[in-house]
Amino acid sequence: MLAAVPEPPALTWSAYENVESGAPLNSNPGYEQQFAAMNTKPLVGIGVSLLSIFLTPTLVRAQSAGEHRAAGKEVAKQAEGDWADARWNQTVLGNFHSSVVAMPGGSVAKGLSIRMGKERIVSALYDTATATLCGVWTDGFLKFDSARYGLLRAPKPDGEVRFLAPSSPAWNGSVQWRGWHVSDARVVLDYSVDKTRVLESPWVERAARVTAITRTYEFSPDGGKVLTLSQAGGVELTSIDGVKVASAALRDERLRFAALESAGEFFEENGLLKLRFRATNGILRVKLFYTTESANDLAALVKQSAPAEDLSALANPSAPRWTPLVTKGQRGFSSDGFAIDTLTLPYDNPWKALLFAAGVDFLPNGDAAICTIHGDVWLVSGIDENL
Repeated sequence: MLAAVPEPPALTWSAYENVESGAPLNSNPGYEQQFAAMNTKPLVGIGVSLLSIFLTPTLVRAQSAGEHRAAGKEVAKQAEGDWADARWNQTVLGNFHSSVVAMPGGSVAKGLSIRMGKERIVSALYDTATATLCGVWTDGFLKFDSARYGLLRAPKPDGEVRFLAPSSPAWNGSVQWRGWHVSDARVVLDYSVDKTRVLESPWVERAARVTAITRTYEFSPDGGKVLTLSQAGGVELTSIDGVKVASAALRDERLRFAALESAGEFFEENGLLKLRFRATNGILRVKLFYTTESANDLAALVKQSAPAEDLSALANPSAPRWTPLVTKGQRGFSSDGFAIDTLTLPYDNPWKALLFAAGVDFLPNGDAAICTIHGDVWLVSGIDENL
């Protein structure tokens, strides 16, 4: 078991948050080779211990937990409203979510939504097919439709969309997505552009008069990659006290980008604002800033900001971020040709995770991996003759 259980013997459930093939497991190093792209989230009840992959919500309703609205109703008498359920909006999603996302400019099929900053009120959407930052919004995280438990329609930003990137891929090379790592509140993206490995982590930084989105990069030795930033309406390029600032028209205001002069060069090409990163024979670390505040305030923030982090170190697994849950199983009667044992699901859990169990498989050590229709994967240990 993953969590100590007093008595009697119990099941241990471990859940991994929002799976995406190719990313290493960060919160539970023991399962790193068996699950990719998952961030552990432990759950705990009475008798069994759970960790959760990507969690879903549980709404308070008249029927018992785990029972849908149409339960007990004849199929012929059921209507679409019987299958409308908005509980997914109650879930604790953590700091990222992988799904199709409906954006104002069109849906992103392989979307990765990330919460940024200590206040967690700014979110970014990446297209993992091209490692492109597609948009940024403020206030809430994601809004799920109630039709068929949120599974018929893609979620959309639950807030004001402040920035939309050009629809074309951001990088000037072939992108291979490797996955992402999670370290406490930070998410580190991991991909390659041609043969150059790139680590990237979005965040939010504040100063007295400015709030900016930051994108920290770590490049392996490279000849200098080019990144598309935005449409280039009325581009202005300037340098302020060693900080390069580029701005472009954004509706009724200007969107400004900044980086230290050692990062590379901003330039305009084919109606797009781009950044050519500096070529290097060693590791290059760069922090890029986005804001709609003044150029002088932005330059001041860049100057006082801490250097770009070592993302290789930040990508190392952090301590588990979720408390394990415990439930108790039930042995079946063996008087017939076979017996059916029951693993009790923690329907009533702190994260309001929906448990519409779907696929089940087993690891070599006997632990079960149970996935749900909403994308969670739970690891269950303690499955033995005692349950």
